[in-house]
Order: sequence, then C-alpha cells, then structure tokens
Amino acid sequence: MSLPAPRLLACALLLLFTLAGCGTPSVAVEEKTPASYVEYVEETRAMVARDRRFATADHQSEIDWNTPWEMRPEHPDGRAVLFAHGLGEGPWTFLDTAKRLAEDGVLVRTVLLPGHGTKPEDMIARSTGEAWESVVRREKDRLKKEGYRVWLAGFSTGGNIAVTLGAEDPDVEGLLLFSPAPYVRTNLVGLVPFASLFFEWLRTPEEAGGGTTAFRYRTLPMTGLVAYCDTMDHAEEALEKPYRKPVLTVLSEFDSIVDTERMLETADESFLNPRSRTIWYGDETPETKVMKVISLPSHLEKEHIRSFSHLSVNFSPENPHYGRGARAEWCRPENDPRPRFHCEIPESEIWYGAWGEERDGHVYVRLTYNPHFERQTEEVLAFLRGK
Repeated sequence: MSLPAPRLLACALLLLFTLAGCGTPSVAVEEKTPASYVEYVEETRAMVARDRRFATADHQSEIDWNTPWEMRPEHPDGRAVLFAHGLGEGPWTFLDTAKRLAEDGVLVRTVLLPGHGTKPEDMIARSTGEAWESVVRREKDRLKKEGYRVWLAGFSTGGNIAVTLGAEDPDVEGLLLFSPAPYVRTNLVGLVPFASLFFEWLRTPEEAGGGTTAFRYRTLPMTGLVAYCDTMDHAEEALEKPYRKPVLTVLSEFDSIVDTERMLETADESFLNPRSRTIWYGDETPETKVMKVISLPSHLEKEHIRSFSHLSVNFSPENPHYGRGARAEWCRPENDPRPRFHCEIPESEIWYGAWGEERDGHVYVRLTYNPHFERQTEEVLAFLRGK
C-alpha cells in the first residue's frame, strides 16, 4: 500500500475536523547504525520476530516477507540496485524483479523503512520522511564503499526517496521508479500534517482487522501519512532541477493514487538523459517532448483486464500470492474465514482493474499482477546494461 485510496482519504480528512478525538504528534526515535548489511538484516529480523503482529500461522514466512534481504548474482559484474518499498508495504514487493536482475549479474539489496514490518502502531514512534531517507542513504553509501556502481530503485513512496537521494548524490548511476508518488490525485493530502496534530488514526488497527496482512499494513497512523507527505515534498523539490543521470519510470494511466499524467510531464521536463524512458500502461500513448515512452496496453479483453492498478506493476503473473491465481487463493475460506470481496461471483464473470474501475458495466476486483511483466523486465535489464 502506498497511500490509502484517495476517495477514502478525501472523505476521512473532511470528517477529521468534525469527529471527536485527539492524538499527540510524535517524533521518530533514532535508529542504531549497524556495522554491516548482514548485521542490519539480522537485527531487523530479530526486531520483526519480536514485535510483529502476525496475520497468519506461518510466522517464519511473514518474517521473510517483511524483512530486508539481498540477492547475490552467481556472476557479479559490479552493478548493484537498492530497492525502497512503498508506504505500508515491505521488501517482498521486489522479489520477482530481483530474481531477474541477479540472473543478469546485478547485486540486489532491499531495506525496511522504520515503522514497517511489525504493526501499524510502530509507525507512531519510528516514522518520519527523514528517518526513511536516512536508512536508504546509509545502505546506498554502504554499497558505494563496497565498490559497487549503485542504482536506486523504489516503488511509490520508495520512488520518492530514490528521486530525492539521486538528486543529492552525483555518484548514483541512475534511478528505477515504479509508480513513483510525488503527485497524487487528491489535493486533500496537503491537510494531513495539520490533521495529525489532532487525530492519530484514520482507522484504528482494531477497526482494520488487526491492522496487518501477511505482506503489508491494512491501516496507517497519521504519523505515517505525514512521513509520506515529507517524501512528496522532498521529491517535488528535487524534480524542480534537471536530473542528468538515466531514469526508467513505470506508470499506469489509471493509477488511482498517483497523478501519473503530471508525473510524466515532470519526467519529460526534468529527466534529461537521452537514455531515460517511461513504460506507460494505458489506453492511449501520451505525447512527450523529450522522454521516450514505451506504451503497452492495459485493456486486455481476453484476460478480463481493463486497467492496471498502482501496485500491479511489480508482480509477475506467476507470483504465488499476487499472480493470476491470487483471487482463488484469497477466496479459500480455510485461509481466511472473513468474507472476501466478490468471492461468490464465478471467475468467468470477474474483471480486473485499478482501484475504483467501473467502466463497461463489469464486476471488478483490483488487478494485483502485471501481464506485461516479462516485457517490463526486459526493458529494465536493457536499461541497466546501458542500452
């Protein structure tokens, strides 16, 4: 999750000023600096094992999905990609892409942004935009000291962080941005810092079924939203200046969270390296002045897909949890006794799309995988090879 659905956020923020309740702003605690990446992983796994509110009986898998990891190539060539995840998400987001990068000789590392991986309440004391950026900056600098040519990559909020840190460090080779989120489709996000002075939650963990799933948070405190707003502000400031290293951006025309049209316009003005490019999933190919656009259709009639969601760009159709078989898995009552959205409707009648999709009169659920994942990965690999 990179941000609560804009309609929910808009309604919630409007209600914040009329509903009773009060919270206290908090300051993120300082994170200890581990001596090595291995030590960082070990300490983080111990913290998650100790503090996590588990959503399933498979605790070991949840620890694996919600803690940092690295993937070492069999034949390393000196390239490294450091991934930063989205708001409420975790390092597992990048597993499908990482496997392919490692096969191509790239070292892949991930981070866990403070306040993530355990339970939403832990964001209250541990989450600020600066704290999140600090962790990514530390591991980026560690890779540089180890002699790697470092690329920064991120999904959504993590994309904002990559933009900010790339702009401040001329030694970064370039950026990989998956649904970066410096611009959103509701102006009410600007009210979040003010609202956080009075309210601690939009929806409490108790109201959100415990607040966690096996892979991400179900809800967020206002502190987490304020931290996200910080990353927006920092990325917007960075984007005001030309960035001359190569950037690959992945955007969906119908992303319900990110204002992707504005993001593409900004990329066209700011990302000036001739190798920069955007993979665009939509109905129409957008016009650009400089930016190369690789346009791929998001309306796939045979697959019952009408549009791509914010998160779907990251996952292969073969992903065991978010791939083509995900709906059948989610709807199994023995796995989760709670009623699932549209589980009573046969697969032949279901269509997939971005959150809020309602065109053509179909019954929709959110698309969680990328049918063009192989093509996207080929473009990423070519980009990292300098082609």
